[in-house]
Amino acid sequence: MWTLPDATRRAIARRWTERIRSELEVGLAFADLAGRLAAVGAEPVVVQLAADAATQERAHAELCHQLAERYGGETVALPSLESWAPVDFGFADERLEVLFQVAGMCCVNETIAGVWLRHCVGLSESPIALAAHRMHLREEILHARVGWAHLASDAVTPPMRQQLSGRLAELVQVNAAQWVQADKYVEEGVPGHGQPSLEASRDVVRRAVEEVVVPGFVHLGVPYS
Repeated sequence: MWTLPDATRRAIARRWTERIRSELEVGLAFADLAGRLAAVGAEPVVVQLAADAATQERAHAELCHQLAERYGGETVALPSLESWAPVDFGFADERLEVLFQVAGMCCVNETIAGVWLRHCVGLSESPIALAAHRMHLREEILHARVGWAHLASDAVTPPMRQQLSGRLAELVQVNAAQWVQADKYVEEGVPGHGQPSLEASRDVVRRAVEEVVVPGFVHLGVPYS
């Protein structure tokens, strides 16, 4: 690790530092989602998966913090986050609000995360980067299942699926767009340290949407158009 040029080490450290906040934010989002799923009568296993995800995302933030300090060679302050404001999709029916939230967070975002992390695992040669990406991958798969399991359950009715289908393209595009921003990556990549390039990441995200996310919705009776 320490044979990397200083500029490269600092760039990798910045990426891990930025991920601290994002993991904490997602942890708060899952804690909120678990309560809302329970309130709308979601299957207990789905509620538990969401509650577990909240705890796991906080652990992810701690791991990102360790990596940021290891790569950067200096102390990194932990951000202080106490609350989460979920997206308001404008439905009077809370069941639809929760469905759209879980579809965007889990079926789209966490599924893309799983595909992207699998790519990172395949690149990683650094033991610490490989271990971190493997842990994240194992648990992001579970987090994606929160959405797919809820969508497949009897808690989601055919009319609800139809409502989701009508806005699905927008939901997918908005969430996928967050994954292709240049400031999320070390532009040229550092493959051996699990950092794909911006170009490679954009290709991974595109394939995740086309080959996993969209077919998943179609399989569960939510056409994408």
